[in-house]
Amino acid sequence: WNLKNEDFLKNATFIDRLALRTTYGVTGNAAGKRSVLALSVFTSLSPSTETGNLSNGIITGRDNDFLTWEKTYSTNIGTDFSFFKGKLSGSIDLYRRHSKDLLSSVRTSQVVQSTSSLTLNLAEVLNKGIEISLGTRMNITKNFSWNGNVNFDYNYNEVLSYNFISPALFYYLGSGSSFIKGLPTDRLMMVRLAGTTKDGYYVQQKRDGELIIADNSSRSFAEPSGFGLGRMVPGLNPGDDDRMYYQGRTTPPATLGFTNTFNYKGFSLMTVITGRFGHKFLRTDEYLSYSLNNNNVSASGLASIQSPSLIANTSTGNIDPTLRNQTMWFNTASLRNYYSEEIVSDASHIRLNEVYLGYDIADKTLNKLKNFFKSVTIYTQARNLGLLWKANDLGLDPEFPIGSVKPVRTFTFGVRLGM
Repeated sequence: WNLKNEDFLKNATFIDRLALRTTYGVTGNAAGKRSVLALSVFTSLSPSTETGNLSNGIITGRDNDFLTWEKTYSTNIGTDFSFFKGKLSGSIDLYRRHSKDLLSSVRTSQVVQSTSSLTLNLAEVLNKGIEISLGTRMNITKNFSWNGNVNFDYNYNEVLSYNFISPALFYYLGSGSSFIKGLPTDRLMMVRLAGTTKDGYYVQQKRDGELIIADNSSRSFAEPSGFGLGRMVPGLNPGDDDRMYYQGRTTPPATLGFTNTFNYKGFSLMTVITGRFGHKFLRTDEYLSYSLNNNNVSASGLASIQSPSLIANTSTGNIDPTLRNQTMWFNTASLRNYYSEEIVSDASHIRLNEVYLGYDIADKTLNKLKNFFKSVTIYTQARNLGLLWKANDLGLDPEFPIGSVKPVRTFTFGVRLGM
């Protein structure tokens, strides 16, 4: 709906353009779906002494005639505008995307030598948010101008239903491989450590305050095989399990992009700034991982390992088992290294991506070169300049934690010739 053409806005001379729009649609997706079996596939094997020389076989594929398309129902309401002869322009969009019958591969009961997983329509997910784009072109003085663009978006994400519960708590810790109803698809679930015993065993704390000493595999929340305390509670939504603590999202719900270009006579200065807000990351500076035959420790953890006897620290900033109990690390080390809420930090940050400075040599200077070049620009450019601000006070870059490779800062000087 082009509002600018309506009679009630015909005298609004400051409006260059003003329009409203809305869309609604349903899309289907079968990406990644392999061929679906209408019938189970049974492969026969030759008789053997193990079967008493009788014919036998194995199920190599299971039928799934209930599988259907993923479907996303999308609604969008937006506006496009331009005011004051282009000095302010942009768009604002509100969206809602309701996805149903999302495909997921899950473990299932297994007949001997049969397949152990199935692809099923299990999840229903809601995404909604806002996207804002603003731009400006302003001639501040005769020789000085400014062009600016800012883009901001915010996304809310929630799993409305997920018709499967994994058998072990392990599958939900960290970013996990299973969805949790009521939480985002990129949720981060961790355990809480209350300290160590005098013998160096971890003490894990539940939401109700109960303390559990992880002195054997059956008493570890994160035991990979799901034995003992690592098993899920039947009928309980994993999000309500009092052994896990929701920390936030691993991808930023809010992002920002800000580009500025300043022109003064022959000079041009351009900057690109980006921001990501509202998410979490796992610090790798606190990793402390070793086994009897393989040592791999952080600098901060080395001193505690070399200590002849480590008593539990009253604070939760330094919790490391003793050498005496390092054989228990198979079951409990992952708590500290990957699943303890102590290593979760705010990942919000603002980054300076690029700075460009150029100078266009004036025409009168090119008199002698006009037969060869229409324009000559001398420029310098810098990229990957690093963080301008970060929410964590540890000096860490949340996008490139310790152990990862940061993009190399590049500085370029050059001459651009127009023929």
